[in-house]
Amino acid sequence: MKDLWRLLAHQHWITLRLFKREVRLCARCTGYAIGLLAYLPIRSSPILSLFYTLELPFQLLLCSLFSTPLMFDWITQSWGWRESNNRLRLVTGAIMGLGVALFLSTEAPFYTKTTLCFSLASGIMFLGLINKILTPLIYTR
Repeated sequence: MKDLWRLLAHQHWITLRLFKREVRLCARCTGYAIGLLAYLPIRSSPILSLFYTLELPFQLLLCSLFSTPLMFDWITQSWGWRESNNRLRLVTGAIMGLGVALFLSTEAPFYTKTTLCFSLASGIMFLGLINKILTPLIYTR
């Protein structure tokens, strides 16, 4: 139980060299930022115009689906079912970031946005917590 803080730890990073210094950035968080920034140049594209013609529940569902690759990658890696890599973390983070940018641009009320974000994050954290509790029980038998 003492290692539960690791659920939020950034243990996988990419290293950039800036001004002769090494800067370590979390691969998923870097992808997330790239996804958020990618929204800016495409916000007036015809594809996004189509997105905004959808009814709000479908917009929210689509935005939620953008989080699926990152959740799948994180959960399957943290449960030890497979090994991820920084390229995959970067890509899934970017997809999630774009989904969040779209989500924030919808006309959903603040309460709806907050509830949906909290629900998704709680579900992911719950699965990680279950893993941290069950893994020692499974592998000590």
